[in-house]
Amino acid sequence: MYGLDGDHDGGVDVPTTSSISIQYSAKSIKFYLKNYPDKWIIQSKSKCPNVKQSEVWDLFGEPSKMNEYGVFTVIDGFVSCFDCSTTYVNKKDTGTNSLRNHVCFKKYILQKKEEKQNNTASSQTNSSTTLSSSSAVNSATSPLTKYGLVMKTTKLTSHEKTKVKELIVNWLCQSMRPFSLVNDNGFRNVIQQVISLGKNRS
Repeated sequence: MYGLDGDHDGGVDVPTTSSISIQYSAKSIKFYLKNYPDKWIIQSKSKCPNVKQSEVWDLFGEPSKMNEYGVFTVIDGFVSCFDCSTTYVNKKDTGTNSLRNHVCFKKYILQKKEEKQNNTASSQTNSSTTLSSSSAVNSATSPLTKYGLVMKTTKLTSHEKTKVKELIVNWLCQSMRPFSLVNDNGFRNVIQQVISLGKNRS
């Protein structure tokens, strides 16, 4: 038997363009795709409008053969892997389980999962860096730093929280007019209490 170019193909039944009726198999189509790339290709599967396409079609397409007019025509009833040319019988009533179990597809899904995880981790890192930078800028530009006060985050006990609230209430009650903050005794008492609490935690 002879191939498309007239060379002996080792016993595989290679069809010619003059054939009237040709029976293909998944195995023979894979052979043609691998050995006759100028005559055989894999085309992306046609998409149906407004229908979400399964992700298997990211990796699988329709095997196609060039006809006598130089146009690639789809071989109905088969799909092939873009990566390794492995071909499966696939008709309208055929599910995609065999395609999902294909080794190349499993590898493809794993890579997508890893990329998603890496992108998520990168996004979280960037977000954390942005928040840290923002906190550093706010601390550096805070008016309190001009007076030598260090910004610290301290977890207060219930008693300490009550004491701070009492000082703030007293301050508001005593200062019902716009005193300058640096000259306001109530403000100074609150600041002094906060500094003392921070000192006790260091």
